[in-house]
Amino acid sequence: MRSVGVDGCRSGWIAAVLDKGWELSIHSSFSSILELDPDLVLVDIPIGLPDREYPRACDDAARKALGRPRSSSVFPVPVRDAVYAPTYREACHINREVTGKAVSKQAFNIFPKIRDVDQALGPDLIELVLESHPEVAFWGLKGAPMAHYKRTKEGQKERLVLLEKYAKVGDVFISALDQFPRSKVAADDIIDAMVLAITASQGRGSLVSLPLDPPTDGTGLPMQIVYAPKTV
Repeated sequence: MRSVGVDGCRSGWIAAVLDKGWELSIHSSFSSILELDPDLVLVDIPIGLPDREYPRACDDAARKALGRPRSSSVFPVPVRDAVYAPTYREACHINREVTGKAVSKQAFNIFPKIRDVDQALGPDLIELVLESHPEVAFWGLKGAPMAHYKRTKEGQKERLVLLEKYAKVGDVFISALDQFPRSKVAADDIIDAMVLAITASQGRGSLVSLPLDPPTDGTGLPMQIVYAPKTV
């Protein structure tokens, strides 16, 4: 089974493929990741954009599961029309008209990546590409939220120690740091992609959805965040 974890990075996307071994690669577009012959792809990007529902039930559930301070890593996903607005001002106006809330700069900055995935997906890919979230994935595999922030040395060590229980990651992580310059991909991006690949490798049947019965957006995409429960 070719399990793929995908995280956004400075140069586009980093994909971690876990099969008989590890393969890591950087991509400028999400559609090129679909050419890696994956059996399952978990990506850290919103899939399923609300028309009026705000916040999405999956975002609320993820924040409640993580608790403070990790809950801050999950932000409310703006409505579809706001995501496709050409300017920040227009996005804020549209989202405020529908939800009463403006759009955060953090959210607006990843709109191009949200659109990249949204435009690459269709009804035939609903089972192949699923939304996850690294902190939710770690929470699932550990059975508790991570204690340290992911960009600290303590946070990276904590996450790598946990991942090592599921797959050999230490040498792969070190090699990736040498292979990809920090101007293209941050260290925590690599770890995030790897936890999503390991989560996917647990098998589609083992994945749990937040919420358990996810609604779909206007295009039929499920609004959910998936994770794998602790097994070791």
